[in-house]
Amino acid sequence: MSKNKATQKINGRLIKEDARNSRSHMAFLVPCIIVVAILGILLITFWGKDTEANLVVTPDNVEEMIAALKEEDRTPIGAYEVSMNSHWTFPDGESASEDAYVQNSICNNNTVYFVIKLEETGQEIYKSPYIPVGSSLENITLDYELDEGSYETVLTYYLVDNSFKKVSEVSVGVTITIED
Repeated sequence: MSKNKATQKINGRLIKEDARNSRSHMAFLVPCIIVVAILGILLITFWGKDTEANLVVTPDNVEEMIAALKEEDRTPIGAYEVSMNSHWTFPDGESASEDAYVQNSICNNNTVYFVIKLEETGQEIYKSPYIPVGSSLENITLDYELDEGSYETVLTYYLVDNSFKKVSEVSVGVTITIED
């Protein structure tokens, strides 16, 4: 065998081995490129878009939230204009509060009811009756007697349709103080 033929055979084997290695690299690279392309499309599609989340209204941002809700003449179906105070005082664990106030604004579209739970334990301490649009609830007495002290709670409004099925919900922070 001549030197030229031997070189061609060796080069031919190397070319075939390179082709096999190239195919195995492609089998790995193609799925990686597809995954990167999908991720890129998702990033471009959703980058900078606001995602909907449950809004939590606290004593610090309640005025801002109310102002934002008042910018519209009527709240959209499934939304709720909050009209209440965020610090309720009770003379003792059994009596009605003289300052607890909740109103279902005439700007709203849905009847609501609300549930109050202790923030720390999640224990339900009050469940309201249904509050039609334009109605309010005062002189609230808790369903569960609390000892003297201050309690951070979460009041969750449940908006219902005409069949009283839940449509939406919104949670608000309320501080409850039991004086004696």
